[in-house]
Amino acid sequence: MNEVVDHKPLLTHEIGSLDKPGWRVKAYAGKPLDDKDLEEARTWGERLQVPQYERLLDLLRHAPFSKEQKAELQRWSSLYAVRLEESAGLDVVYDGEQQRTEMYDWAVSHANGFARRGSVRAFDNKYYSKAAVVGPISLGSPFHNAEFSYLVSVAEAELKIPVTGAYTIADWSFDERNPTPENLLQPAAERSRQRKAARREFVLEVARNLIRPNLEALITLGARWIQVDEPGASTETDELDLFVDSFNAS
Repeated sequence: MNEVVDHKPLLTHEIGSLDKPGWRVKAYAGKPLDDKDLEEARTWGERLQVPQYERLLDLLRHAPFSKEQKAELQRWSSLYAVRLEESAGLDVVYDGEQQRTEMYDWAVSHANGFARRGSVRAFDNKYYSKAAVVGPISLGSPFHNAEFSYLVSVAEAELKIPVTGAYTIADWSFDERNPTPENLLQPAAERSRQRKAARREFVLEVARNLIRPNLEALITLGARWIQVDEPGASTETDELDLFVDSFNAS
């Protein structure tokens, strides 16, 4: 951490994702861009003093976009977001998940042992693709390395990298390896014990085999500020000990 941030008693930083620019959303969806989209990119490029933003304008004029061009648009979107937070005076900055799909989906997409089970409603009109664990859990490939490598090259302020935590990933997934005990001849207390044991095994496996190696990969690249996001931790008050154990295992 830089000397200024290290000695500041109260640090400012943004929690959560940022809206993706309209031109970035349309480009990825294959929708036509109009003059309004170009004007938005130009106006904010000037306002945030984004270096060489004219190159983005030129790129936006050449739709439809190839896979490589879409990746370049992601990086431009990240740069705009970082400059927005830096211009606001935040001590620690991030790009607001400009290069990710969704906090749960992005992690599961890079993991082994999960299978898609369709979309579910999170809130309002927001949906995410829910998965089930069907086999041994492991890291398919580090899923924040490319993002970090780019952001650290453009950020002028201290950089952080948010990572979805193990408890939330497990809580938002189905566990199809350990079905709910259905032997009604067993005492209810025994069935409850079996459910809790399977749940604990699942959460800690995510922590040890998916989250921890991903964090280790980030640290190897030089990440100094890693923010573990756990929105699921507040939903089951009787599992706070499990949440703590999963956090420490990560």
